[in-house]
Amino acid sequence: MFLYLFTWQSDFMGGLFKASHALEIPFVFDNVAGAPITGERPDRGVLREHAERDLASSSPGPATRIMPASRVGGRTPKSVAIP
Repeated sequence: MFLYLFTWQSDFMGGLFKASHALEIPFVFDNVAGAPITGERPDRGVLREHAERDLASSSPGPATRIMPASRVGGRTPKSVAIP
């Protein structure tokens, strides 16, 4: 089980939504072009590659940082921070 923190901030509508709830979903499922809320930042393509690989797999890659996590549901998850 993984717990992750997605902190990348979208520039959509002048950055109004920042790192909003569920913003990671278009990145994980390779659908940033179909989700206007992801904005137009030039680094969103690189982030999409990392998020798709790291969040959709069981082994985080180099774009992630493993962080200590508290117990969730009686288990201690691995924590992943996506910049």
